[in-house]
Formats: sequence, C-alpha cells, structure tokens
Amino acid sequence: MLKWIAKQVGVGSTAQQMAEIKEFIEQLRTIGIMEMGTIADLVVEFRILFEKKTIHVSDPVNYITKKPAILTRLEDFVNDLAKGDDYLKATAVKVWFFTLIAAHAIGNGKEVYDFRRLGKDMWKEVARGFSEESGAEGYPKGFAPDE
Repeated sequence: MLKWIAKQVGVGSTAQQMAEIKEFIEQLRTIGIMEMGTIADLVVEFRILFEKKTIHVSDPVNYITKKPAILTRLEDFVNDLAKGDDYLKATAVKVWFFTLIAAHAIGNGKEVYDFRRLGKDMWKEVARGFSEESGAEGYPKGFAPDE
C-alpha cells in the first residue's frame, strides 16, 4: 500500500531510483551503435518537443525543483509508449525521465555525487549515437559526460 501511495505522488526510495537508473544504463550498453543512433535522434526530438511545451529538460535540476509532478506524467508517457510496442521512443523518453529523476534527487540534496555520476554515465551511453555536431548541444545542463 505504501509503495502504491509513493508511486502516486511520484516518490520512490533513493536506493530504488539509483537501482532503476543503473539497470537502464546496463540496458543502454547492450544496444548497438545503429540503434543507439536512432535513439539519440529521438532523444533530441523529444528535447525539442518538451522544451516547446515548457518542460525545460535542458536545465533539469532547476526545472524539476519547480515542477516535480512532471515525473508522474513522463512515467505515464513511457508506459503508454511501451504498451504500444514503441521501444525506441519509450527508451528515448526514459532518458529524459531518468535525467529528471537524478535532477530531482540532486535538487533535494540526496546522494548528489552518485546521481550526478549515474546521469553522466547514462548520457555517455546516449552519446554513442550522437553525431559529432549534435553531441554538445544535446546534453542537459550538468549531465554532459565530460563535465
């Protein structure tokens, strides 16, 4: 019951969130370069779409401290995409979802170093699919792998 309530208000344990991000990073590591290129393109497309809808994923820590409820909406969006068997789009949106999860923890001062490292590790995997031109502009503030 408590797990259900926590899910409804968009709260999960820090350890659970870190485990989910680690698992997602491991999944990204198994994706081939061609498929990762498609996912990276979709990540950029969703960034543009989200920014147009005033979901400021490019500055995730600043945004999520003001709008934490977006996590529930993004989780629902990922689930809807996954139900429709749209694996590539679901994966691209998960990148933003987990970026915002990490940003939320960082903004709240929870395991800041670990969440920052996990976010950078995740974006390092996504970067395998970026073209040289799109890489630097595609990273959200504070999560570029080389920062």
